[in-house]
Amino acid sequence: MKLKVKELFIGLEFKIERKVDLSQELLLEHISHELKKLDYEIIKQSADMIRFEDGWNNVHNTYIGYHWHRIDNGSFEIVKTNGEQSLKFLFSVSIYGVILAVLALFGMSWAVGYEVFPFVLIFLVLSTVRGMGIKNKMNEIFNAVTRPEVN
Repeated sequence: MKLKVKELFIGLEFKIERKVDLSQELLLEHISHELKKLDYEIIKQSADMIRFEDGWNNVHNTYIGYHWHRIDNGSFEIVKTNGEQSLKFLFSVSIYGVILAVLALFGMSWAVGYEVFPFVLIFLVLSTVRGMGIKNKMNEIFNAVTRPEVN
């Protein structure tokens, strides 16, 4: 897991890579099936890669005048090296809203008084739990794709 900052996107990026023994066609079929089952939109598909996303797109802010995205997206890529096939999975989760909310709550606790501070702690704990839940969900997707006979 690493922090990813790009244009208006601040988020966490998860990366998993594992060797797989399934054929490329079967693997792509399992990936598409799992993503559709979880209501992710496949935005690009080729012979060895699938890109998907779940989030808001092209939300126009009339006061500032630019488009702001919350992007939770990812990709599956089949990599072949030295006769072995592996599946690389990347997933990015936006934390821009969480950072703004934490800064606002800290500002309120400083300006209003420390009565708001417990809400800051509760919000941080809930955000951490959400992040861990997303990471677990991504591991479940990856395992479902690479080991379809178990599911």
